[in-house]
Amino acid sequence: MVLDVGVYIMWAIKNNLMEESKNTVVQEAWHRFLNGTHTGEDLLLIRNSLKDEDGIKEFDDISEKEWQASSIAELQENEEDKREHRFQAARLLTEYECKTSVSRMKSGQNPFPKSRHLYRRYFIAASIALLGILVPLLYFILEKTSQEVVVQYVEVQTERGEIKTFYLPDNTKVTLNANSSIKYPAAFVIDKRLIEMKGEVLFDVTPDTGQPFVVMTGKTKVEVLGTVFDIKAYEEDNLMLISVESGKVAVDISGKQTLLEKNEQLKFDKTTGKLLKLNIDAEKFISWVDKTLYFNHTPIQEVVNTLNRYYPQWGIELENGNYPNLISGEHDNKSIEAILTSIAYSTKLKYKKENKKIIIYQ
Repeated sequence: MVLDVGVYIMWAIKNNLMEESKNTVVQEAWHRFLNGTHTGEDLLLIRNSLKDEDGIKEFDDISEKEWQASSIAELQENEEDKREHRFQAARLLTEYECKTSVSRMKSGQNPFPKSRHLYRRYFIAASIALLGILVPLLYFILEKTSQEVVVQYVEVQTERGEIKTFYLPDNTKVTLNANSSIKYPAAFVIDKRLIEMKGEVLFDVTPDTGQPFVVMTGKTKVEVLGTVFDIKAYEEDNLMLISVESGKVAVDISGKQTLLEKNEQLKFDKTTGKLLKLNIDAEKFISWVDKTLYFNHTPIQEVVNTLNRYYPQWGIELENGNYPNLISGEHDNKSIEAILTSIAYSTKLKYKKENKKIIIYQ
């Protein structure tokens, strides 16, 4: 157990400077001091009792009882009380050491009395006192600093049918697909660049070995130093896709870790928890940046979700039924009618318009 510095100082005084005492008034003052309930009169009483070595002899009984009581009470104190006690005890002992040394110097005596052994003892006591002041003070400063530093965050989002490109504080290029969002610190001041996102985002990360780039989306963490990669993680989609165009990324999904390199993709099925690592042409999967839709064995429901994000003026729905259809194809800036006609041709599905809705059916 790490002993309270204030209690340790009393123990040192007891073993090196005190013998026996029955001064109950001073004993009560010390008791209040250790419990943090002391008054100015208590401190004055204690200080005056430490003016000379004869006065120090008044502390033996006090030291013994307070040492035992404080060792038990220490477990019940909160950290704020402990820091205050350490600071007060150290300050008090330092004041005593200084006054005694100055008094001896003025009278022509050795400021460190009697012997080298006592010199070492006084030096150790003063060192303990100094540490008792500096350590709590440093702890207090660091604690206050950590409390007062408020990280400012920036949030950017896109609407349906909108794509937005901008740069992070480290000059990383970010492109948000339709109906997506990202949250990041206004300045990267810690050991990593932490980003939160929803939807689909393409990152062109500026390399920085001292600050890894970490993206969080749900329970998934993607960490890189410098690379170009895409994360597609819409809440309404059953599949999450992470595609790497260049460099390497480390992916952690609910504790399952995977390393991806150029032209590799990780496909995660949220329903089954299945992970599948694929070789791909990454440029195809990030072609949405140029408003090109690319489907690669994509479930029909997720195709519908994508079309709703790109064509918000239409409410596209699947009629009730079982749709095992997987859609593949590339659609470059085509109208919704052209895309649906292509899908219908390849799947034998049909579609119809009803007011502002488009219904796909078998």
